[in-house]
Amino acid sequence: MWELADGIAAEATPATEEGRLLEQDVPEDEIWSARDLPADRTRQFVTLYESLEGFDDTAALPQLTSPRLCFAGSADAIHYGQAWGDVNVRLADPLAIHRETLTAFGWTVHLFDHLDHQQAMQASVVLPLLKRWLLGHLPAD
Repeated sequence: MWELADGIAAEATPATEEGRLLEQDVPEDEIWSARDLPADRTRQFVTLYESLEGFDDTAALPQLTSPRLCFAGSADAIHYGQAWGDVNVRLADPLAIHRETLTAFGWTVHLFDHLDHQQAMQASVVLPLLKRWLLGHLPAD
């Protein structure tokens, strides 16, 4: 198995040349749904998503005054298999669809062309964007 960034550890496989950790016996497009989580960790996710169901983010957006950045790979779509209810999680699509609205509310929206979830969270991809964005939003002094 692999080690996830949030500290959930399993048997780690060697990193590929791109620095991506992959489960050797699981096709890359199924790697996220192949992970079993302990019941307490699963409950954390359920609690988080249940609490977000009624959250009105459009009402909260005008209250934010700090600079904001959101990003994803343009191919960021994860299919969780039957064990997870055959759920599809698409991060890129909502950002692309609502880019104009998000920008109007002060967000900088960036989609990394042709990258999936794993590729778009690599330091070599994210850090140059963060550096440019931070330098463009930090006070001059």
